[in-house]
Amino acid sequence: QQSSKQLEPIQLSESSAKKWGTKRLPRFVGQGHAAEPGYINNQFMEGQLVVIGGGDYFSFAWVPLEHQIFFGRPSPELTLKMLKEGGKSSLTAGVG
Repeated sequence: QQSSKQLEPIQLSESSAKKWGTKRLPRFVGQGHAAEPGYINNQFMEGQLVVIGGGDYFSFAWVPLEHQIFFGRPSPELTLKMLKEGGKSSLTAGVG
């Protein structure tokens, strides 16, 4: 068993490695919060954090639910804009 919370990296295919600029995606043990609609039966459960594309993207996978969500790092310009506006605007997730 590994002494740290880092898991074996995910090995990418050659075509995926070209796209993301790496042959391996680091992943780490974690816990994610999940709940049924209406925030019923909320609980923390086993999960994995996966770092993609040098850290510009990452995902979290809830292992028992077999559900995964992806995130992208905002650009420096967007970060500064959000800080200046002090939360006046809301972010929306893209579909697709």
